Amino acid sequence: QTAPRIALALRQAVKGKAVRMAAEKKLFDWQAEAVQNIGQHDRDPLYITSFDTTRLDDVARQSWQGPVEDQARLGFAVAHHIDPDAPAPADLDADSDALARAIAADLLNAAKPLVVSGVTSGSRELMLAAANIATALRKQGAIFRSDADFRFPRVADPENPVAE
Repeated sequence: QTAPRIALALRQAVKGKAVRMAAEKKLFDWQAEAVQNIGQHDRDPLYITSFDTTRLDDVARQSWQGPVEDQARLGFAVAHHIDPDAPAPADLDADSDALARAIAADLLNAAKPLVVSGVTSGSRELMLAAANIATALRKQGAIFRSDADFRFPRVADPENPVAE
């Protein structure tokens, strides 16, 4: 059962902002009540795309539901807004483009950006989109500071119907 562990790790990860705020005030992170009090509702951003609601929606900055193809299109747009050389999606509506810009900005501003994707949907395009986001972040220097750490090549697929 890896899903509950990943969900717990993501819940803890969004609390990072409160932990950093507490550290600035010279409090230890094991002082949970003080950390929670200082952080209030301040959290590191978490964006979720899914075909239905999730149990993490309550900690997400935004949860976006749609068909897997639209999720992949959004992912390609995020990658493109991080790195203009990344393949751009075709036919993206204005609201989705605005969300992609917001996600891209938060990923670029994150101290330790994280992209999580699964294979449950069986969508090759969704995995390609996640790979392109990670690659775009790498190209911009946001993750994998050394080439030795980077083992995830960009997957630019000319047969991909979602990205141009």
